[in-house]
Amino acid sequence: MDSKGIVGLVRHLWHDWRTADAKIIAPLTAIRNERAFQNAENSGLKLHWTDKDSIRRRQREGWRPLVQRDVLMRPHIFIDGSEELLMMYKSSN
Repeated sequence: MDSKGIVGLVRHLWHDWRTADAKIIAPLTAIRNERAFQNAENSGLKLHWTDKDSIRRRQREGWRPLVQRDVLMRPHIFIDGSEELLMMYKSSN
């Protein structure tokens, strides 16, 4: 493999590592079993399921997707089974 092939492979792996995977939560109450949700709740953050049409508006209001990282530090976001809701958080200020 030449150097261009190695650079391309590294770029591909880097992109895959940085792109969030969706973790499907069904039923929605099962989110309470997730470490990231428990940590956010214990920190006093506001948590909310947001429909996909409201995500941009919520982000302008300071809401961010709840992200959990696995052992390799890859990001995972939480969505519902129909892929229409995203778990988001906001500081309780």
